[in-house]
Amino acid sequence: MIAIIFQTIEYSYHNLEELFVHAKEISQKENINANSKLYVVNDEIVFKMYLPETKEYLRNLNNLFIIREIQELKKIEELVLPTALIKLNKNVIGYFMPYIKGKSLCNYLLDLSVDNKQKLYVFTQLAKVIEWLPSGIHIGDLHANNIIVDQHNKIHLIDIDGFSIDGGEQLSVPTPLPYVVGKYC
Repeated sequence: MIAIIFQTIEYSYHNLEELFVHAKEISQKENINANSKLYVVNDEIVFKMYLPETKEYLRNLNNLFIIREIQELKKIEELVLPTALIKLNKNVIGYFMPYIKGKSLCNYLLDLSVDNKQKLYVFTQLAKVIEWLPSGIHIGDLHANNIIVDQHNKIHLIDIDGFSIDGGEQLSVPTPLPYVVGKYC
């Protein structure tokens, strides 16, 4: 039997309501292709809740089911992996992941107080993460807002369900091939 790297938790409407009492929504106003809502809960975890009316929902979910069986991904500390899939009425509606305090790579690169050596170091880390990915796993939604740089100048890749997986969903930005689903113009 293959061990999974994150569990599935069933929630009731009442439990979800309690979860949202002190949650803060992360704005995705600038993200025209968002297929989820993001909430920070207790300043510790992010709840990524899918918008099921979007066509990407099932593709992202399919990738999560594959990703959770790939043990090698857990060894890559820079990947912000889900800690649990969240179910409501027997349907997965999203997942929890650790909340990483820091700046998006976009804001980090624009920060004039960060010297160029540190910025180069961040790109070196990104290259190593790409090199460490197991065969058949590709960062499908790689852009500066899906990389968080913490206070120690360490990178953290978020939006893991946007990865492209051989044998799973092929998601990419931009769309290089007809069979690959693109998310951005």
